[in-house]
Amino acid sequence: MIKPVCFSNFITFKGNDDVKKADLNRDKTVSILGAARSSKELKPYEDFIYNVANDLAKKDYRILTGNCKYGIMGAAYRAAADVEKDKNHVIVMDPLYGDEDIKNCVIVDKAKSEGGRIIKFDNKSKVKLINPGGAATLKEFTSFLDRKYSRGEGLPSKLYLIGDKPYEGIREQLKTIEESGYLGQTKAEDLYTPVKNLDKDNLVNHILQNQNNIFSEKTDFISGNERINANMEKIGNNYYIFPGGIKTLKRAVSLITSAKYNKKNVKPEVFLVGKDFYSGLDKQYQSFYEMGLLGKSKPEDLYTLIDEKEIGFTTLTVPKNI
Repeated sequence: MIKPVCFSNFITFKGNDDVKKADLNRDKTVSILGAARSSKELKPYEDFIYNVANDLAKKDYRILTGNCKYGIMGAAYRAAADVEKDKNHVIVMDPLYGDEDIKNCVIVDKAKSEGGRIIKFDNKSKVKLINPGGAATLKEFTSFLDRKYSRGEGLPSKLYLIGDKPYEGIREQLKTIEESGYLGQTKAEDLYTPVKNLDKDNLVNHILQNQNNIFSEKTDFISGNERINANMEKIGNNYYIFPGGIKTLKRAVSLITSAKYNKKNVKPEVFLVGKDFYSGLDKQYQSFYEMGLLGKSKPEDLYTLIDEKEIGFTTLTVPKNI
């Protein structure tokens, strides 16, 4: 959702006059997130999500996106608008990025930050379709996971992770987190549903059939502490991310996203501590790079994968060797 290049046109809104006070039905709203740019590799997913969103809109669902002309989000936007403008809902940034189409949609909310927009997506839609994208899309997915895992049944949420090869790494990482005991009795796939085959009818039917079965996930979480605190240390501008659960994963991905998009003078230095433990996450960013979803950045520009013995922490958690 964060644009690789953001040229703000400094368009601002006058209060909330442009925000439609629609009778939003969270149960019948589907957020669609993913790449905001087109590419040859993403074309099959753009076509797929257009057909999915178009079918859902015809079945009286509202399609909620971040309002973009291009890529997967652009395909979802067009799919809903082609059915009916009132089925095409958007949450826009204030000020606008500059590449939005605000004529063929209903603006249901605004956000001052990408983090704030993630929360609004979660609050306004029960179902989220996470399509292939880059660092920012992975931040959205892990943020939804963290919010779902932390609150349990407090606010039902159904997450679909779309794409076999594009998301192989993060699926492996979540499995490692599960097998390492950081989820207690919860299974990783209790928290999300992988969609490996681009079968439109199968996905649409699954959404319809599971509309009222969102509480099927186990909620016997491991501990309150794991849900609140990430397993990390901050020394100056260095962040050391140790093995941990969903909260730790979300923090790692958020920091890596900041390393990708922040100005160089405030870029965090991220160290993933545990080459075996974080091999899945590393594989995910390597996949992003191979698909051209990291722009000019390479994974090694965004983080460093190390083992704990390479740090040499003292009892004061001050690094000796880095």
